[in-house]
Amino acid sequence: MPVKRIDVSEHPSVKGIVGLRKHDNLLFNSATSHVWIHNSPPGDKGPMHRHTADQTFYGLEGECWLNFPDGTRQSITPGVLVVIPKGQYYQQEASSHTGYVFLGTRAETYENSRFGPEGQEIKAGGKAPLD
Repeated sequence: MPVKRIDVSEHPSVKGIVGLRKHDNLLFNSATSHVWIHNSPPGDKGPMHRHTADQTFYGLEGECWLNFPDGTRQSITPGVLVVIPKGQYYQQEASSHTGYVFLGTRAETYENSRFGPEGQEIKAGGKAPLD
């Protein structure tokens, strides 16, 4: 596989372009890892879930809260890197006054499922091309 160079600052998600589909935010996908940009509007809140591989989030714009089952939370703001170990449950939440953009990486292919607090499988966004 050749080296892939991506100027994240020029990506449509970072520029706030609306109407992007989930795969449009996927920057790289292989059998062992993937990299994406996550862009959420103010007040957006995802499900509590976990993954089967370690992942990292690096804040680019706005503020994202990571909520944990024990009631604690951490924020991701520009320049902050958060490492989430495999098996750790968390929930992403945008503050009500700002959305957020972060760069994410996970050490497994995009197609792998995530799992809810009751062990239920939450499917990934579908098939994405491998780079």
